[in-house]
Amino acid sequence: MFMGIVATGDKAWAPSSGTLRSDFFEDVNNEIPEENEEENVRNDVHILNDVHISNDVHISNDVQIDGNADNMSQATSSLTPVMDPYGIPEAVKVLDSMSEEVPEASETWIREVLDGHESLCMINFRMSKMVFTSLLRVLETRYNLQTSRNISSTEMLGIFLYILGTGAKVSQCRERFQRSGSTISRHFAIVLEKVSRMATDLIAPEDPFFSSIPKQILNDSRYMPHFKDCIGAIDGTLIAAILPPNEQVPYIGRKGIPTQNVMAVCDFNMCFTFVMAGWEGSAHDTRIFLDAIRDPKYKFPHPPNGKYYLVDSGYPQMKGYLGPYRGQRYHLPDFRRGRPVSDFMKYEDINWAYKNIIHSENAHGRESDDDDDDDDDGDDSESNNSSDFEMELTRNAIASSLMNSL
Repeated sequence: MFMGIVATGDKAWAPSSGTLRSDFFEDVNNEIPEENEEENVRNDVHILNDVHISNDVHISNDVQIDGNADNMSQATSSLTPVMDPYGIPEAVKVLDSMSEEVPEASETWIREVLDGHESLCMINFRMSKMVFTSLLRVLETRYNLQTSRNISSTEMLGIFLYILGTGAKVSQCRERFQRSGSTISRHFAIVLEKVSRMATDLIAPEDPFFSSIPKQILNDSRYMPHFKDCIGAIDGTLIAAILPPNEQVPYIGRKGIPTQNVMAVCDFNMCFTFVMAGWEGSAHDTRIFLDAIRDPKYKFPHPPNGKYYLVDSGYPQMKGYLGPYRGQRYHLPDFRRGRPVSDFMKYEDINWAYKNIIHSENAHGRESDDDDDDDDDGDDSESNNSSDFEMELTRNAIASSLMNSL
């Protein structure tokens, strides 16, 4: 109970107090009162400690105390080398490395979760028992997740999902799984690498050429033929992130807490076909979008000619990416409240916009034909304007078609 505690007179030190100060014994009274000197000599104490510790460590200390404070100082000073010279943080690391692991306890708990009620697996791993088993089998057979000498692949996946699903810290996982912090961190990284490889294979379009009309569009008269060329939707979301205090500032956006701005592409089967994660919460949607579609290393599934994604107002409208009308509300709560269609866009406005865009495009085309000898400096801007016109034409045609179908 009192192992590791040093006490002299009215002073005491315990491991939680940090490093033992050099002046700890400076004001200890080393003088022995003369009237008690004889009695102290008679009460010389000879202590022989033969201590056996369960870790097969044998310590034999032969300490002789003659009642002389100098000898006491020498005895206590011999403790200094074994004390942590770096303070509490290093002591925690040492204790973590010395902590005894109980693998049976971890395996038993995971087995209880998988064999117990379905809700236990959902609460701790955020998935059903069937999905857990299927995911484990895929990681083992396709991505080489192997049982090691001291920990099974089931426990590795359990630790990984428990941290992701509950947001538990390593210290909490140490208590839950009866494993050291280094063991938990190491095997979390192993599973993360396997899952990242799996995500690259799974998060992709089922048909990379988008050759067919999605059946959700084809079989619904509300969308067909208006959105027959639409292949999915793109949007962003802010997800809370845990970072060291000195790295939090760039990640704090409009939510007031550290977040990541994640861009995702979804098809009509409600499956993700692309995910861009890791950007700071303060980063603008347009910056993330342009980086994703321009950098080949991300392998973004670009829309073929004539096809397009639906995007919200946070993204630029360009060829292959159709945005909403500016200033028009289009979020689901607005539709659930039953706003009349005429409030969103009147037929006369659509007809005017459609004709106006055609005239603008024709004028733009004539200017391009007359300026063949100009420099190429304006090519990019002209190309962007042309694609904007094209998507505005598409958008107006869809709006007109929807109005005519009412």
